[in-house]
Amino acid sequence: MGHYKVGQACLRGHSVTGDRRSPFAAKHCPQCGEQTISQCPNCNSIIRGDFEVEGVLSLGGLPWEPNAHCHQCGAAYPWTQAKLDAVEELAAAIEELTSHERDVLRELTPHIIEDTPRTSPASFKIATIIGKLGGHAGTAMKKLFEEIAVEAAKSSFGIR
Repeated sequence: MGHYKVGQACLRGHSVTGDRRSPFAAKHCPQCGEQTISQCPNCNSIIRGDFEVEGVLSLGGLPWEPNAHCHQCGAAYPWTQAKLDAVEELAAAIEELTSHERDVLRELTPHIIEDTPRTSPASFKIATIIGKLGGHAGTAMKKLFEEIAVEAAKSSFGIR
């Protein structure tokens, strides 16, 4: 069997280390200076870091990335909540959007920032809403989704 080490990420979601005991652990993010956390702010469960299997030598692989939600309570981590809040804030400021379109964005954004079975249809629906927006509103919304979307959703927004 194996176990998870304690991961550490900053409040903006930058990966600091997949093992809080490593020399790379820090109180502040080396990338942006934001405070780091190793526990869920909602339930205090550890943030799952690197997975270690006793007796198996790891020669490296993909760098550790923090999850979007807590494995214990399911709450969005601060970096995930910040993405959801940004979409809602921008949608509220765009007068061309109907209340139904704002609701659709609110409902479907979680499927764009994390790969789920609904990522593909959600990205299509969101891209359709963004495509109806012109000028600065359309540009701002597309740029926001370029920043927060997982790779599986980016092609729907014309992002490679």
